[in-house]
Amino acid sequence: MELSNLIIETNLSNTTPYGCIGNSAWDTQDRVFVESIPEFEAHASEESSLNRCFPTSYALINHAIPYKGHGDLNWKLMENKVSGMKSACNYYLRSNHENQVALVDAEGEMKYSTSHENGENIGVRPCLSLDIPTFLQIRKGLDRIGYWGSEFQICKDSKWNGPLMKLGEFPQSHSCRNTTFYQEINYNYCDEEKEEQVRAGDLIPTGKTFIGSYDASTGKFSEGVEYEYNLPWPIKMVRYGCDNPSVGYWFDVEPILWDIENWSDLPKEINPEGNGTAAVIKLRAQKAIIGGIPFNINQNHPDANLWVNSSLRGYLNGYDLRSIENRNIRNLEHIALCGGNFKDHNFLNEAMGRVKGLIQEINLLKDNKKSRQRPIKQNALKMNSKATEIGKSL
Repeated sequence: MELSNLIIETNLSNTTPYGCIGNSAWDTQDRVFVESIPEFEAHASEESSLNRCFPTSYALINHAIPYKGHGDLNWKLMENKVSGMKSACNYYLRSNHENQVALVDAEGEMKYSTSHENGENIGVRPCLSLDIPTFLQIRKGLDRIGYWGSEFQICKDSKWNGPLMKLGEFPQSHSCRNTTFYQEINYNYCDEEKEEQVRAGDLIPTGKTFIGSYDASTGKFSEGVEYEYNLPWPIKMVRYGCDNPSVGYWFDVEPILWDIENWSDLPKEINPEGNGTAAVIKLRAQKAIIGGIPFNINQNHPDANLWVNSSLRGYLNGYDLRSIENRNIRNLEHIALCGGNFKDHNFLNEAMGRVKGLIQEINLLKDNKKSRQRPIKQNALKMNSKATEIGKSL
């Protein structure tokens, strides 16, 4: 059993270079994606404010700047609550019209935009599909290995409609959120304290990184470096660099919360009141967890705004967009080989590392169980054979 058996490819209907829908030549099969205009409209509320999406602190520092209050680009002040609610951000849809990419704005309304070259002001709300038989098999396996963590946990949030699933992890909340967060002096003191813990050996780098915002001047993505407390239980944090290299911003690595889009259609093993008609579990991230990723890092190509060529698609799925491999489409006429290489650094590797580890543990337990049973069967065969020989001699 592998991660690919759980997070399976979804057949996606995409727009043509002219924004037309329904031409199957532009369909792709991807494991992680963002919604299209029709998919968004299928569940969008007539009250646009209910379609809004709010960024995590990590997405904020990577330029998923909220629309309200956008005149002040200090991301820490952006976190300040206005009338008891954070400002929402724009987030990508995968549909396009010529040189424009579709998005949902901070008011919860769909629109097209050309101002996305560096991914500024736009967040990413990933979607994926889980194979139900594999999901149920993994849940049983987690019980057998004695796992008590939050992965695959289904919960309800009083602030949101419908149930949520915890799956994967990503840097999200600022580690100092419980201090006087909006006062600069206390905020910086908290980050400096983490730097001191690194120097003391209490926070140790794990060797893992998470993607940050894209810098067009260098052609590179910034990175958040993961650290872990030197404790019997794992507490992970990510250090994100800033103007002062000696003091970074620190974010907690937390479970990703996903809206379950087809809750009522799930089998009773998952939803006791479900009708069991679904073949997969459809998930969409509750928040914009990523920011600062351009739809395509090369906006000069005439087909840069097609989903098949998108750097966003490459990062979410781990594709090398410099070749035609993993394109999974029948129409190669508009392929642009300039979207970047994300085979090593991608969302599936960054967010689903712990899920992969749990699947490996389940597989190992299963293999060990088989290896213990095999000698017993062989001995039983030998005993039966010996008994037959004795019977013949008698």
